[in-house]
Order: sequence, then structure tokens, then C-alpha cells
Amino acid sequence: MRDSEEDSAGQVQAQEEDDHRLLKDDHNLLKDDHNLLKDDHNLLKDDHNLLKDDHNLLKDDHNLLKDDHNLLDILRSELTGQEQQLFITGFAAYLQYDTRNDFVINLDDERELFKATIEESKRETEEANAELAKIRTKIYEEIPKLDNVYVNKEVAELASDTHKVGKAIDPKKRESQLNTGSAQGSRMIYKRPTHNAMVVEDILKVAQRRYHIASIGGCEHYNNNVEHSVDVIDIAATVVDTLASSFEYMKRGALFRKVIANLAAVQGDDDGVEAV
Repeated sequence: MRDSEEDSAGQVQAQEEDDHRLLKDDHNLLKDDHNLLKDDHNLLKDDHNLLKDDHNLLKDDHNLLKDDHNLLDILRSELTGQEQQLFITGFAAYLQYDTRNDFVINLDDERELFKATIEESKRETEEANAELAKIRTKIYEEIPKLDNVYVNKEVAELASDTHKVGKAIDPKKRESQLNTGSAQGSRMIYKRPTHNAMVVEDILKVAQRRYHIASIGGCEHYNNNVEHSVDVIDIAATVVDTLASSFEYMKRGALFRKVIANLAAVQGDDDGVEAV
């Protein structure tokens, strides 16, 4: 009986010891969890500090870039020469050098490349200046004359001075149109190729306003000696085409002489006029 009671008491004590060990283990686990949470909190705090540092670094980089840009703007405004601009380009590349990401360059190689760039730039400048000088020596070149001013007469008016003056890119097509619209037919008695028929026709309107009858069907009607209208057309077309063929570097005397020479050629030679 006594042995049974001792066994029962031993079992109770063993159970209590087990329970105590379990409680101690649970306590240790809770303590470990607490330490883990504390570590996580510290990690988050460290991450926050790192982000704050990165933000500050980015802010510093931004300020440095802003200062660099301001410096470059000042240099570009003050140093306007071609070689100076090349220096500024190289200096800008230097300012953008980042020791964290960029690699070290060989300054000797860069200096040689820089010199080569300068020489190439000088060569291009010399070629451009030579081309400009070549352009400036060009003072006159005959301009294409793809337009026409014409004189037309109705068949019924061949014996009179009444005639029409108009403009056309295709005189033959225009003559066909005039014939179609004429009761007895019409004839294009003169045409003059020119670069700008509209200007020539406007000059004729001013010069022959006293003889102007009407504006009908795209033609100006006049009642004066036909030969006078032809002379005015020739003079106006010659002056307009000569001026349009000249360049800005043509001197005043040379331009006047060219206009006079072309007028004289038209006056004494019908090669510049196409008669029908």
C-alpha cells in the first residue's frame, strides 16, 4: 500500500516537472519571438535610414547637376568660339563622370581624339567657306521661262487694232480654247516665253491703261497698234527675266549692263522672241 502511494507521488512530481519544462520552453519561444520582432523592427528602421540616405544622396546629386548645368550655361554664353565650344563639350562630359558607374579613360587618347575633332572641324569650316565663296562668285544664271504672254486677234478684227493679251503655260491649248469660244475663229499672232507671265501682264496693264477696253474671258482687250503691245511685252519680259536670273552678289553696274545688253539683243534680234 505504501509502495503504491510512493509511486503515485513520484508520477505526480514527474508530471509537474514536465509541465514546468513545457512552460519554460513556451516562455523561451515567446522570448525568441519577441527578439525576432525586435530584430525585424530594427531592420525596418535600418531600411528607412538607408532610404533616407539614398534620398539625400539623390538630392545632393540633383543639386550638383543643377550647379553643373548653370556653370555650362555660363560657359556657353561667354565662350562662343568653335574650339571653345569643343572644350565645353569635353568639360561637360567630365562633369558627368560617375566614379560608381563609369570607367577611367585614357586622357592621352582623349586628347588625341580631341585634336582630331578640332582638325576635322577646321577642315569642314574651310570647305564651307570655300563653298560660300564659290556661291558668291555666281552672279547670273538664266532662269527657266516656262510661262507665256500672248497676243490674240479675232479673225473678224484682223484689219483693226483691237486685240487681246493673255497668259498661258500651254499657248497651243489656249489658242484652241479661244478658237472654240469665237464665232468666226481667232488667231494667236504673237507669244513671248517668260519666267513670270503674270508680272509681265501687270506691267502691260499699267503701260497701256489708256488703250484698255475690257477684261473678258481671262484676256485683256486693247485698242492700239499691235506692234506697240508687242514692244511693251518684250521690254517687260526681258527686264523681269533678267532680274530674276541675277544673284545678290551681282554689282549694280553689272546688273544695269546686263539688262541693257539683253534689251538691245531683243531690239535688234528676234531670236529671243517666238512669233507665230
